[in-house]
Amino acid sequence: AIDDRAQQAKVLNVLGLLNWDLGRYDPALQRFGQAGELAAEIGDARLQGAVLNNIGLVRDELGEYDVSLDTYREALARYEAVDFPRGRGDTLGNIGGLQLLLGHYREALAYYEQAMAISEQLQSVTAMSQDHGNIALCQLGLGDTAAALEHFDRAIELAAQAGSQQDGAFWTRGKANALIRQGRHSDGLALHRAAVEQYQALGARTEAVEAMYDLGRLYLALGDSTSAEQWFERSIALGREIGLARGVTLNLLALGDLQQRRQALEQAAALYGQAWQRAQESGEMNLATDSLLRLAHVHQAQGRYEEAAQEAQQALDIAQQIDSPYGTAAAQYQLGELDRLQSRGADAVPHYLAALEALPPVPHPELRWRIHYGRGLALADQGELPAAIAELQQAIEYIEGVRDRLEVQIAAAGAVSQ
Repeated sequence: AIDDRAQQAKVLNVLGLLNWDLGRYDPALQRFGQAGELAAEIGDARLQGAVLNNIGLVRDELGEYDVSLDTYREALARYEAVDFPRGRGDTLGNIGGLQLLLGHYREALAYYEQAMAISEQLQSVTAMSQDHGNIALCQLGLGDTAAALEHFDRAIELAAQAGSQQDGAFWTRGKANALIRQGRHSDGLALHRAAVEQYQALGARTEAVEAMYDLGRLYLALGDSTSAEQWFERSIALGREIGLARGVTLNLLALGDLQQRRQALEQAAALYGQAWQRAQESGEMNLATDSLLRLAHVHQAQGRYEEAAQEAQQALDIAQQIDSPYGTAAAQYQLGELDRLQSRGADAVPHYLAALEALPPVPHPELRWRIHYGRGLALADQGELPAAIAELQQAIEYIEGVRDRLEVQIAAAGAVSQ
C-alpha cells in the first residue's frame, strides 16, 4: 500500500521459502523470481544474493544440479560485491551440500572449510556447529571415521553451547552412524535411542518420528527385524497422534518392506496399499510412486504380471508428471523386469536403457546395479553375450560400492538467507 518495494521483496522471498518447505517448487520459483526482480530494481545486492541462494535450494530439490551450482555462484558474487560474509558462508555451505549430495566428498569438504572460516570469523557458534557436522559427513564419505567422530563431537559440543538442542540431537544421530560404520553397533544404536529421547523431551515430535523411522531402518539393515518393527510401530503411532501424514506413509512402506523380507507377500501388499491411499489423499506424489512400485514388485513375485505392469506404468506416469528422475528410473526398471521375466527381452532392454538415462548424476549404486544386472540378463537371453557380460561387470562394480554400507543422513545444505 505504501509502495515499499524492499519489504515487498523480502516478503516474497519468505513466501518462496514457505513454498519450498512444502515441496511446492513452481510457486516457490515464481515468488523468488518476483522477489529477485524487485531486489534488482532497487539495487539491493544483498537481497539479490539471498534470493539466488534460495533458488539454488529449489533447483537442488528438482535435481537440476548444474543450474543450482551456477545460481549459488551468482549469489556468492552478489555477496562479495557488498562484503556480506554471513551470506557468503551460507552459500558456501549450500555448495558444499550439493557436492556432498553428488558424492564429491573432497570438493564438499573444501567448501565447508571455507564456510567454517567465515563462521569462526563471525564467532557464530550455531554456524560452527553446522560446519563441523557437515565436515564430519564429508569425512565419513572419505572413509575417515576417526576424523568424522572428532567433528561430530565438536558439532555436538558447539550445539550445546548455542542452546541448539535439536541440532545436538541431529549430530548425535550422525555420530551414531559413524560408530556403526566402525562396527560398534551397540554404541551407535544407544546414541540413536538417546537422540529419540532428546527429541521427545524437547517436544520435537516431528523429529522424533523421523528418528524412530531411521532407527527402525538401521535395525532392519542389521538384521534385527523384531526391533525394526517395534520402532516403525512407535514412529507410526506418534505420526498419527500429531497428524504427520508423511511420517505415517513412510512407516507403512517400511513395515511393508519388512513383511516382504519375511515373504509375507499378502501382508506387504496390504501395507503398500494403505501407503498408496494415504499418499493420494495427502497429495504426496513421490510417495505415491514409491507405493505403486512396491505393489508392482510384490505382484511380480506372485506372478501377477499384468497387475504389476499396470501399477508400474501408473508409477511411471506420475513420476514423469512430477518430474521425478528416481521415480522415472525405478518405474522403467520395473517395466523392464516384467518384460524380461515374461521372455520379452527385446522389449525389456529399452526400459533398462531409459532407466539409466533417467537417473541423475547423484550416486545411486543400489538401483544402478540392479538395472545393469537386469539388462545383462535380457541381453544374454537374446544371445548378445559380449554386451551382456559388459553389463554384468558394471553391476559387479556398483555392488562392490554398496556392500556393507549403511545410509548416512545428510544435513540440510546450510542455512537459508532471508
